[in-house]
Amino acid sequence: MVSISGHILLIAALFLNILSIVNLLLGRKRNDSRWQRTVQYGLFIAAGLLLVGLIVLCAAFLADHFKIIYVAQHSSRDLPFYLKIAAIWAGQEGSLLLWSFLQVLFAAIVSTKINNDGTDLARWSTVILAVISAFFISMTLLFSNPFLASSSPPLDGQGMNPLLRHPGMIFHPPILYIGYVGLAVPFAYALSALITQQVEIWYRKISGWLLLSWLALGVGIILGSRWAYDVLGWGGYWGWDAVENAGLMPWLTATALLHGISEQKRGKGFKIWNIILSAFSFWLVIFGTFTTRSGLIQSVHAFAQSQLGPYFLVMLGAIFLGTLILMIIFQKSLGEPVYPEKVISREGAGFFTLLLLVLITLSILAGTLLPTLTDGRFSAPASWFNRVVGPQFGALVLLMGICPLLGRFGRSIKTKKWRLLFPIAGLILVPMLAFINGLEQTFSLIGFAVSGFAGGTALGEIVYNLERRKSRQQTENQMQSSGRSRYKPYGGYLVHFGIVLMAVGIIGTQVYAFDDNISISPGSVSDVGDYTLVYEDMFQQTQADRIETWVAISVYREDSFLTTLNPQITFYPYYNQAMAEPAIRSGIGEDLYLVLFQWDDSGEISLSVKVNPLSSFLWMGSLVLVVGGMIAWWPEERSERSQVFLKRKWLRNLGIFIGISLIRLFTVTLWGNPFDSTGSIGRPLPGDSAPKIEGQDYIGNGFSLADYKGKPVLVHFWASWCSQCEEELILLEKFWQGEEYKYILFVGVALNDTQRTVEQIARDLELSFILIPDENGDISRSYGVTAVPETFFISPDGRIQNFHIGVMREQDLMSALENLKTYSDHQ
Repeated sequence: MVSISGHILLIAALFLNILSIVNLLLGRKRNDSRWQRTVQYGLFIAAGLLLVGLIVLCAAFLADHFKIIYVAQHSSRDLPFYLKIAAIWAGQEGSLLLWSFLQVLFAAIVSTKINNDGTDLARWSTVILAVISAFFISMTLLFSNPFLASSSPPLDGQGMNPLLRHPGMIFHPPILYIGYVGLAVPFAYALSALITQQVEIWYRKISGWLLLSWLALGVGIILGSRWAYDVLGWGGYWGWDAVENAGLMPWLTATALLHGISEQKRGKGFKIWNIILSAFSFWLVIFGTFTTRSGLIQSVHAFAQSQLGPYFLVMLGAIFLGTLILMIIFQKSLGEPVYPEKVISREGAGFFTLLLLVLITLSILAGTLLPTLTDGRFSAPASWFNRVVGPQFGALVLLMGICPLLGRFGRSIKTKKWRLLFPIAGLILVPMLAFINGLEQTFSLIGFAVSGFAGGTALGEIVYNLERRKSRQQTENQMQSSGRSRYKPYGGYLVHFGIVLMAVGIIGTQVYAFDDNISISPGSVSDVGDYTLVYEDMFQQTQADRIETWVAISVYREDSFLTTLNPQITFYPYYNQAMAEPAIRSGIGEDLYLVLFQWDDSGEISLSVKVNPLSSFLWMGSLVLVVGGMIAWWPEERSERSQVFLKRKWLRNLGIFIGISLIRLFTVTLWGNPFDSTGSIGRPLPGDSAPKIEGQDYIGNGFSLADYKGKPVLVHFWASWCSQCEEELILLEKFWQGEEYKYILFVGVALNDTQRTVEQIARDLELSFILIPDENGDISRSYGVTAVPETFFISPDGRIQNFHIGVMREQDLMSALENLKTYSDHQ
């Protein structure tokens, strides 16, 4: 039933989409608005049918309907609820269905402007978008159908690819697809502008769509980077992978298009450039889809090879040839290419910004394609991209600082000289602070200086505009009519400042990252850089579809406890794949990144320890960029849509609430792991003062460790629920009764046990040394105890002489007591 329903929904949506194209063309020929209204109904109904298809597929996943092949391949009964939702677009078939829905929906929204436009732009744009929609629905129906049924369904599904089992996968793909699909709208309007010869005005129709697509692509790229940082276990966030590049390139050209449209609005030409950039951006979207689904380029992000490759290759050719032919036919409407009259001007800086963004894109495209096209004779590893593209990005950041100085900013300096203080202060202070904190390499200091200069310019713009707004007297009516869009100009400044923060993070992580591999035994201490790592214990748990193994590592710096990290390896038997899940301790200055990759029967483990300086600036900058993008995207009060929007106060407030919620969700997704702490205050290291122990023993007598200063003490942490502890308690009683170590005080602390339980165990095992119930775990927490048994040896001066994690053999206990005796005799 699910399979048949899905097929019917796809066929009906394709039929309505094609019918809408026919009605559009007939309506234009007959100049009959009734035909055009049917187009809107048809496209919205088609979008509704595809939405129903997504809901049906979602229900199949939630109901474990493994008769559907796609469900069986990407889900299982034990898969968590949120991952079953994400599984809808985890594979090629579901992702194309989502893409088809968004493509038809956007075409339907554009079709609502046909009768209100006053031009043919919306009509031809709808035709082009509907053709694109028909292509994607056809690909889904014929070659990548998620509703195909199996004649012999399995009892359980294969589960989800281990690489995709991350909360970010719920948001990353659909947000990225919104960006991809949204870039079809500027492309459609660009071709419509050529067909209707309205190149002078078409850009006014796409600003909102372009900003939405740019913002969605940016969010998708950032979430993908965080996924790589959290999941892949290599300590990085961007590896210049072909599929990563496929998402970055259209974002860069969309950024260039935003700058080009800004110049065209100011009457500075850029008509030809904007048409080309619109087409090139959408061409790159299809190119990314082609590389992901054709098997041309290998990547951990790519789908399996399919039949779709040749059809997307044909579409790439159609986009290129169609745009070229229309530009040749209607070249008169484009006019002559306009170049800035002065190189040292705002227009000149804007033009070079546009060219630089295109150059970066072409460099990435070359590095992505040439290794495949040359059969490996040309190699483009990450280091190649860093050498070639890195300086270009540096030049782009420099232009971000220069452009405002050549525009309105520069013209106002005569009367507002204080504005120069911001870029000058950034130019000097940022590299100075970096140098003081040990970041001393010359090229990095130049990068910090450029970043500080650009960041200072952005802050100067914000402060200047706030000062100017404050000094301007506005009437109550003006304040009411300005709405929220009075903050719109600050969006661009925040975007620039966010990019500067990201640049600082990129410099820190690329130039000063440190990594080391260590082997460490249970209870041992290892120093790596400024950090001290204490290996506390190993744990293992078998789940329905995986085996989880993790370790507890206490982290100290300069004898101060920071946190306990739990790097983990998860083995998925069905996939025969082990996933190393890193543990990250983030701070403003740097991230500590631990990856467990091996262990043996004795419990000795191998850890990869990485330190990523300034990585927090990358994520903070990402957040600032997204906030700035959302402010810039907010509708302007001059637009008709905004007037209606602002009259409905509840709708405006709902929009604000949704925006804040999305930013908060984005923040939580971005920082799911950093700044995390277990709540423990950390294990005292050898040489530290022993934390106080005060309480009552199981008999009711008061006890204070401070009363025994001058006497060596053994403190043993145990629990009634610990199967290994009983034997060790008996061993401790044996040594306690002996004469050789009688002068050493033995104290047992029972973690989370009651007085009655401790009393019963003391009676059963005939224990006579001091036993203290630690019902709330306060004493154990003060010693950083996370698992039992653990034993601390305290010297007569009240300092930790040594400690042992885990069960102690008789020989180990004797050796530790002898060391404590020797240490005490020397004091």
